[in-house]
Order: sequence, then structure tokens, then C-alpha cells
Amino acid sequence: MPTVRARLTTAYGVAIGVTLIVFSLALLVARRASAYRELQERVQDQAAAVLEVVRQTESEGLPLTVRTDTTLGPVVTPQLSKKLQGVGDYVLVHSGFALERMDPDEARDALNLFADFTAGTHRAAPAEGAGP
Repeated sequence: MPTVRARLTTAYGVAIGVTLIVFSLALLVARRASAYRELQERVQDQAAAVLEVVRQTESEGLPLTVRTDTTLGPVVTPQLSKKLQGVGDYVLVHSGFALERMDPDEARDALNLFADFTAGTHRAAPAEGAGP
């Protein structure tokens, strides 16, 4: 027969374990909901930006599409395509969560740095004040 001390220790251990699991699940659900909400806002912002570019192009009297091939149907004009390129941006993602928005130059630098790391050609810079 286990002692009272062993039974209490087991009960407290189980209680702490259950509390940790419940807290972790609640945190996961809350963070996931927040991530989806942020994604929805981002998509809505980009859609609004695209709509604004299309409206501006229409107000300038420029065509939105041009028919180049009958099998493809109408395609976006080069002028509109160039304007729409500025709408998208790059996002640094870690473990499924957006950490930072970057402009195309920053994204290119980050991609090059990641490529260097994976190729093993990047050498870390020495810390300030560190000797040779």
C-alpha cells in the first residue's frame, strides 16, 4: 500500500501535468486563431490594394486586359501587370508564424544568406570587441 506522501506526490504530479497540457492547448488555439485573423487582415489589405490599382488604371482610361490568344482568353496588360507587382511583399515566416514584412531587396538578401548557410559558404562575422 503506497504511503500518503507517495499518493499526494502522484496526485500533484498528475495535476501539474494536466494543467500544463490544458494551458498548452489553450495557448495553441488562441495563437492559431490570432494567426488566421492576421492572415485574413493581410489578404483583405492586399485585395483592397489590388482593387485600388485596378480602379486607378480604369480611371486613367487604360485597358485592363488584352486578348493575345484565343485559347488563353484575355490576359492582363503589361502596364497593369507592372503596377500590380508593387502590391505583394515578402514575409519572414518561422514555424508557421509571420515574423516580419520585408521589401523585395531585404527578401533577396535574406534568401541569398539562407542559400549561403545551406551551402556552407557563409562565415559568421566576429563579435564586436572579440580578438582574432
